[in-house]
Amino acid sequence: MADRFRTRASESIPSVEREPSLPADVTTPSLDAWRSFSAAMKATQGRSETAETISLLKRAIIIDPKFAMAYAYLGRLYGDFGGNEPGEHNIAKAYELRDHVSDSESFFITFNYHRQVTGNLELARQVLESWVQKYPRDLLPHGLLSGFT
Repeated sequence: MADRFRTRASESIPSVEREPSLPADVTTPSLDAWRSFSAAMKATQGRSETAETISLLKRAIIIDPKFAMAYAYLGRLYGDFGGNEPGEHNIAKAYELRDHVSDSESFFITFNYHRQVTGNLELARQVLESWVQKYPRDLLPHGLLSGFT
């Protein structure tokens, strides 16, 4: 049934597999920056080397220096692997740029800012709770919140 639908919609399976599937909803005016970011997210899901993911995120930032979510994920990645200083720097940059992102992106950035930069875990938890209340079907804040309970 799916194959018939794709045929009718004139979409081949290889064209579907060429583009990374996540995330489609990050804020950047640059298609190339979005592609690099999406490739980084796909690499993370595929358990690729951290260096590859970092390289893709840095490329997205070079293409779009105001790409807040690329900074946020890069900062989070550095922080998760012991690079506290570059992690904090990138999260702080994302926090500085958060006025130009969607609501969900702002929640993610603000949560990580309080988690990694200010160290205020109570405020980070409150951000997650607000995110869950506003977007109860979004799985990410639920998953992040599970680490706080």
